[in-house]
Amino acid sequence: MEQYNGAALGELSPRVFVVADVAYRAMINEGKSNSILVSGESGAGKTETTKMLMRYLAHLGG
Repeated sequence: MEQYNGAALGELSPRVFVVADVAYRAMINEGKSNSILVSGESGAGKTETTKMLMRYLAHLGG
């Protein structure tokens, strides 16, 4: 996860961590609320993706 901290979109392979990091940095730098929408068909991994998002955001927030 650490390698995604501060990475720009497109810099590393597309991962949920980059999306979370970009949203978090925008929130901190611009002082604006953000949201991340996780969508997909049944069984596509939305719950697991959301767990990874929350874990990473908790890691960033310390």
